[in-house]
Amino acid sequence: MRKPFVALLILAVLGIAVWVGFSIYFALTSIDEDPEVEIYAAPIKSSFNIEEISDTNSRIKENLIVQPEVFLDLED
Repeated sequence: MRKPFVALLILAVLGIAVWVGFSIYFALTSIDEDPEVEIYAAPIKSSFNIEEISDTNSRIKENLIVQPEVFLDLED
């Protein structure tokens, strides 16, 4: 009767020690954030530049060997 209680107590103390150890480790270690992180986290504008989109589409049609429409018309 006493043996399972001692084993359970040892496992509990070991678990608590690991928990406290990780808590101290993560409290003392810190990650330096990139100062440009706000650029990446900025929300997308609600309006798009139509001229830029049409320019990108025209460059795609001029420079790609296989046009994207080929993949859309695979059932034909």
